Amino acid sequence: MRRLRLTPRIDLDVFFQAEPALRDPSRGLPDEAAIAVLRTRLQHCPSIGFEMDGQAIGGLILEGHEAFIAVLPHARGQWAFLFKPALHWLFGLRAAVLAHVAVDNHRSIALMERHGWRRLRADASTISYLMVPLHGTRKTAYRFREGAAARRHPATPAG
Repeated sequence: MRRLRLTPRIDLDVFFQAEPALRDPSRGLPDEAAIAVLRTRLQHCPSIGFEMDGQAIGGLILEGHEAFIAVLPHARGQWAFLFKPALHWLFGLRAAVLAHVAVDNHRSIALMERHGWRRLRADASTISYLMVPLHGTRKTAYRFREGAAARRHPATPAG
């Protein structure tokens, strides 16, 4: 059985390895300078890491009102146990977040649809979803701190 756990910070090297948009030449692979700028921008954002059998496999980064989740290919389909605690952490920081899913990422699209998160927009490469806690209406509802977190972070993301 795999040992899965959340870690206090994401390993950005693993994030950049796991994020398909950064490796896929058909999507316009960014150069090293662009990745360095992105790394600098993300390094101070709230994040949690995903670990499997003592090895970093990905994680979740919150930048403003946007959540970015990335998992190494070999761990996809095996990290689901971490999803609910990761969302508990996320919704403790924000009452609502945007997530962008590549149109060819069928597993993630199915996950978003299964959880009932609303599609906001779609283009040729990406579908954007509004992720909110479901307040106990489904077996996958997520606890979050409604008080301070909801007051600090409005329910509808800006932009």
